[in-house]
Amino acid sequence: MALMLYCIGADPGAMSSRRLAADETDAAHGAIDARDTPLQTISAHGLTAWVGAIAEVAQDAQAALAFGRAIEALHQRMTLIPLRYGCLFADTAAVEAHLGAQQHHYRALLEALKGCVELSLRIPVATAEAGLDAGLDAGLDAGLRMDLGPARDRDSDEAAGAELRPGYSYLLERKRRLAAEQAAVRAAEALGQRLTSLVRRRDIESGWFAGQAMVSAHYLVPREQLQQVERVLQEAALRGAAEIDSAPWLLSGPWPPYHFAALAEPPPAGSTDHHV
Repeated sequence: MALMLYCIGADPGAMSSRRLAADETDAAHGAIDARDTPLQTISAHGLTAWVGAIAEVAQDAQAALAFGRAIEALHQRMTLIPLRYGCLFADTAAVEAHLGAQQHHYRALLEALKGCVELSLRIPVATAEAGLDAGLDAGLDAGLRMDLGPARDRDSDEAAGAELRPGYSYLLERKRRLAAEQAAVRAAEALGQRLTSLVRRRDIESGWFAGQAMVSAHYLVPREQLQQVERVLQEAALRGAAEIDSAPWLLSGPWPPYHFAALAEPPPAGSTDHHV
C-alpha cells in the first residue's frame, strides 16, 4: 500500500532549540478529524514525515478538505513544511531515502518557516464587465487608437466593415485589463511597504482565482505579529477597493505556509505528485 506524504517537520528527538514532548505529539494526532486518514510518522536524518497509508488517490473536494484538516491540526502544534499536493511513495524506505536526499534543504526551509503562518490578500482585477471608470475607459481608448495608427473618420470605420471591430475590442479589453492589473500590483506593493517590519516574506503574483482575475499578495507572518498584520490588511481591504475601483478585496488565512513552502520546495524524487 502506498504512502501519501502530508508534511515534514523536525524530528522531535533531534530538535535543538525546543524538544516536542511525546504527549504533545499525541495531542496533535488527536486533533485530526476522526473521518480523516490516520497518520503515522517516519523519522530519519533529523526529520519527521507525516504520512497516511492509502489504497487509491481520492480526487474530490472531501479528500482536499481532509488533507487540509490534517495539516492544519499538526501546524497548530509545531512548525511544518506543508505540501499543497500529496506525494505518493512506494513504502517507508522510499520516504526515508527522500528525507535523506533533501535533509539540508528541508532543515533550511523549516528554519525559514519557523513559527509562521500565511495570510493572503487577493485584489480582483477590474474588467470591462466589472465596469471601469469612464475616464480611464476613454483614455485607454484614445491610447489604443494611437497605438494602432491614425484614427479613421466615422465613414471610413463603417466602410471598413465589422470584421475590424472584434479585433479592436479585444485589444482594447486587453489594455483595460493590463491597466487594472498594474493598478492592483501597485496597491499591493504600496501596502507591502507598511508591513516590512512585521512580516518575514512577501510574494505578489497575478493569475486567476475562483474564476476571477486576481493580484494576490501572500505574507509569511510570525505568529506574534499576526493580529497586527491582520488589522493592517483588513483596513487596507476596506479602502483599497474604492481607491482602485475594484470589487472587494479578499483576506484569507491564517493558514499553514503552503505558498512559501511551494516556492522553495523541489519536486520529490521518486514520488508521484497527485492533486487532492
